[in-house]
Amino acid sequence: EIDVDALYDGTELYLGGVMEHIEEAGIHSGDSACTLPPITLGADAVARIRTSTEAIAAGVGVRGLINIQYALQGDTLFVLEANPRASRTVPFVSKATGVQ
Repeated sequence: EIDVDALYDGTELYLGGVMEHIEEAGIHSGDSACTLPPITLGADAVARIRTSTEAIAAGVGVRGLINIQYALQGDTLFVLEANPRASRTVPFVSKATGVQ
């Protein structure tokens, strides 16, 4: 499972963090352990996640923070949940990356 926090202004996407869950998909993100940056996701997977995140944010008309949870199985990227708001992971991402 992958948890993404991003900021979208209608034109540009700032990908704040791509967190990779240690547990298998299905563990609530508030109860999971994750890594930032992701350990097993390659640059191609992160690029697909960025493209998908931007498309979802634009599609729902987000102006501000968005949190999206994905699952990656093989080459298939599943969208589990998309929240057009800040999530509880935003402070973690901010502290871990050093970006407010």
